[in-house]
Amino acid sequence: MKLLIFLLLTTPVDSSPDSTKPSYPKKSPTVALLLSTLPGGGQFYTRNYIKGVVFGAAQAYFGGGTIYFHLKAEEAKKAGSEWYYDWYSNQRYSFLWWDALVWGITMIDAYVSAHFYKFKEQGSIRLDTGYRMQDTGYSMRICLTKSF
Repeated sequence: MKLLIFLLLTTPVDSSPDSTKPSYPKKSPTVALLLSTLPGGGQFYTRNYIKGVVFGAAQAYFGGGTIYFHLKAEEAKKAGSEWYYDWYSNQRYSFLWWDALVWGITMIDAYVSAHFYKFKEQGSIRLDTGYRMQDTGYSMRICLTKSF
């Protein structure tokens, strides 16, 4: 028994990564999150170009609308038109909230996309089925395999 414990404790364990598994490129979620402060930057970093253009356009639209309505509200305030000032101010805040929402979604999407970068290429799922006729009846086999 002492010899078995001695062998278990002194046997070297190879903890190096398996060289038969392919190495896939990875993207840093932190970098993707920081780049998403620029319109569409996180999506372009994770190579989601269509989402980058869509999110960038949405951020430009709502950000530009916020600035536009802010300037119009300031003009109405200087002109002394309270009704127009209130209307432009409400529009400004609506656009600001939509801009913040799109920005938040963009940051979350970039972070998650960096975690799942090249996920589709990393493994495969295989379903094997089979049946066999025996003397006592049928035998059926179902096997679901996920390789990483």
